[in-house]
Amino acid sequence: MASDGCSECGYNFEWNRTKLVARCDGFPVVLKNMLAADADCVRRRPAAEVWAPIEYAAHVGEAVGWYAGRIRRVLDEDHPQLESFDFDAAAEKGEYLHRSVSEVVADVRTAYREVADIARTVSGNQSCLGQQAG
Repeated sequence: MASDGCSECGYNFEWNRTKLVARCDGFPVVLKNMLAADADCVRRRPAAEVWAPIEYAAHVGEAVGWYAGRIRRVLDEDHPQLESFDFDAAAEKGEYLHRSVSEVVADVRTAYREVADIARTVSGNQSCLGQQAG
């Protein structure tokens, strides 16, 4: 994890577009290798309230895809009303624990590709606002 970024996810707000796109392009490969490294542990929860690695990976794909959709709306609409999302309910409904590694990696790749595509099109001086609904 990068020491100059977020302590939880490693994101660095100082990254330029090129670095962001490179990270988006490279992360699915890193994730695939991580999940394949220990196939026995990928579905094992270390504690009842702690997700297994496959669940965290599936959550990342769904969350990044959801945020990409929000970003698109902010860029494409005039002051969109943005709905909240219950990630815990989505995790239960999406049955993250039972998804295949290849399905999860494909979902992550799609979500990160969407973020990279957005980053490639946003200009440095673009300013858009969205508002949380409710």
